[in-house]
Amino acid sequence: MIKKFGMAECLVVSLFFTCPAYADIDPPPQLDLREQLITTGAEISATLTGESRAYFVVGAASSNTVFSVDSGALLTPNGTETVYNGTVSREGNASFDFTWPKPEAAVLYIQAAVSRDQNFTRDVVLTQVKSAADLARLITLFGVEGPQGESGLMGPPGPAGELGLMGPTGPEGLQGEMGPAGPEGTQGETGPMGPAGPAGPSGSSGSGEAAPVAMWSGSCNRNGSRLFENTFCLDSPVINTAAAHFSASPEGTVTFIKDGFYTLHFWSLASYMQGYAEVWVMLNDRSIFTSYKLFNGEWGDLNAILTWKFDAGDTLRIELINPGRNDGQPAYVFHNRVGDDDRNRFQLRYEGE
Repeated sequence: MIKKFGMAECLVVSLFFTCPAYADIDPPPQLDLREQLITTGAEISATLTGESRAYFVVGAASSNTVFSVDSGALLTPNGTETVYNGTVSREGNASFDFTWPKPEAAVLYIQAAVSRDQNFTRDVVLTQVKSAADLARLITLFGVEGPQGESGLMGPPGPAGELGLMGPTGPEGLQGEMGPAGPEGTQGETGPMGPAGPAGPSGSSGSGEAAPVAMWSGSCNRNGSRLFENTFCLDSPVINTAAAHFSASPEGTVTFIKDGFYTLHFWSLASYMQGYAEVWVMLNDRSIFTSYKLFNGEWGDLNAILTWKFDAGDTLRIELINPGRNDGQPAYVFHNRVGDDDRNRFQLRYEGE
């Protein structure tokens, strides 16, 4: 069931959502979050700019459909929580804080509705949907347990207990007599040497060539511009001499056929992101390697190098977390290849048992 405050059809633009205004609210309202990565327990701080003295309400949801508008009136879908409401100041802005309303959610979508009507039954205009992420909850959902810390120093030994009384010495037994040594026997003569056996067959000569390298090397011919999770695909192989050791699907999943140690090399060219980008190496849907890099709109590289013991039947894939871009335009954790110019690369090599 949807509660009716109002509605307008929304147009999807990149990773955010905008709704056309049905009223001449000037200037159009804009919602900004001070931080996109939130520490667990900290409040979310936001600023709203818009028409002076207009009424506004702020909602949060775990999906990107927060509010909608129907014939100028506000609609609040099930799952949306109202986190703040108020009035735009005479200067045309409002700053406010609110706590994370959904403890079970690692990502939160936030939107504001603005109207001259206090009941929001007409002339409702929606801001773009903004997103925030709780880094600790993301790590809880997708991270792995860290290694055990070093043992503490051993404490000093306790004091020695009292020495017990020594018991009496028992009587010494009588020593027996030593018997006489027997005479040494004479050494026998050396027997004759037997005949030599027939020579064995000659072994085969080696080829002198090194064993072939078992390796898959290639790239992903797609763009990694999706907000948050992007699976690195394996649709463009260049070298594949490891068909007896593992298979690689175009969608990005490696399935191991032979037990042994393998070395992984991954790198990609990333751009335009604003926030922490992450690289996760997933073994059987569980992370065994994570790296982070902070971007502020520039180009940069992401990489992972790992040697690991895999068993037959194990699966492996690369996941990359895209924090997005503050202005709603696309940002990339990896770019597709252009001709022979590979702007990303994945390599997996068999090292031995």
